[in-house]
Amino acid sequence: MYYRGKKATGKMLERGFHGYGSDIKKEVSNRIKTENQLILDVGTGSGRNVRFLANILSDSHIFSIDPSLKALETVKDVLKQESMIKYVTLLGGVAENIPLKENSVDLVFSVMSLHHIKKVRSSLQEMVRVLNKSGKLMIVDWTPEASELMNQSPDHFLPLSELKKVVDDLGFTHKIKKYSKWYISEIMKNNR
Repeated sequence: MYYRGKKATGKMLERGFHGYGSDIKKEVSNRIKTENQLILDVGTGSGRNVRFLANILSDSHIFSIDPSLKALETVKDVLKQESMIKYVTLLGGVAENIPLKENSVDLVFSVMSLHHIKKVRSSLQEMVRVLNKSGKLMIVDWTPEASELMNQSPDHFLPLSELKKVVDDLGFTHKIKKYSKWYISEIMKNNR
């Protein structure tokens, strides 16, 4: 896994989102259509989310962006070994400037990436920009209560009240479900 362009190691990789991985996968699986979609995964990282999506989707294609070209190369090799590369296009890029056309994807998927993004407002605008009119942005991330899991300060994680405020200010529709240390948010364009 790469974090901010540098190889990262640690127990997090082996523990599946600190023991919450199966719950997260279940919640995500229950909320997405599993066929005929164009999907954008924001924050390729180790490729865990791309591989998860490629395994549960049929007749779909996944674009995945990450600022680390090293991470993308590593994930590309893994996807080739697992015969999943034909379902995925890996792109260098950041959430604040997504290299896709407006209204081009059905689902934008961001799992455990938002707390790494400094410009949340412009990133959310960009993620919604690439959604088609009936598309959905799904964000899963840690709450400040998860700070002890990652040995981080609570202010490293975006409070849900701040996420709600940004989404409301941008005029998008949203549903957020909070769990003990993480949340899942579904954000949609308002069809005016």
